[in-house]
Amino acid sequence: MPVHKCVRARAHKNLIERFAALPLIVPDPRDYIDAAALRVCRRSGVQLGTINALLAQLCIRNDLTMLTTDGDFSLAAEHCGLKVWRASRWHSLCGLV
Repeated sequence: MPVHKCVRARAHKNLIERFAALPLIVPDPRDYIDAAALRVCRRSGVQLGTINALLAQLCIRNDLTMLTTDGDFSLAAEHCGLKVWRASRWHSLCGLV
């Protein structure tokens, strides 16, 4: 096996092992319905796509904070129960600012 495929396979294995420690969150039918309601934020000028609305809803239902650099989530958080960890806070903690 070529070296680059070996390195890639090892990196893939490490990634799978690290994610195995995280719980798997599976949307239920109610999440899809509630996500559709989140898309109504458009009335407030917030453009939240279907997948982003579902991600936001999963965070809300499971009381999770979303780590993102996507400003749409920050705007949506002003109109719903979404908690967002803003990139500027992350950068300052990592000494990047």
